[in-house]
Amino acid sequence: MATKSGLKSKLVAGAVVFAAALASQAALAGAGGLRAHDVVRGNHADIYNVTFTGGTTAEVAVLGDGDTDLDLYVFDQNGNLICRATGRGDGEACRWRPRWTGPFRIEVRNLGGISNRYRLATN
Repeated sequence: MATKSGLKSKLVAGAVVFAAALASQAALAGAGGLRAHDVVRGNHADIYNVTFTGGTTAEVAVLGDGDTDLDLYVFDQNGNLICRATGRGDGEACRWRPRWTGPFRIEVRNLGGISNRYRLATN
């Protein structure tokens, strides 16, 4: 059985992750990257292909509607996992510096059994 302080710590940690994803997406709002408003079905993934520039920081953020847990994965053109954000909840963000300019596959995975409406942003 979780204690009140343990539960409070988990809630605070979840809020910090959500706030970080929200801040990342707000920062990306003025950038020229991809913007998507979509719905991912329960136990499914949506996939986006985006080109990022080598040597420049790349950022991706997703914010869901709160109905399910969303996870964020980024793969390079060779299928290598570059970044993943798999916290609890549906606010996730990834940041990395690509070595070369090329296509990257972004996956928004819905771990819940119902649909989740989300916003995705990249720089």
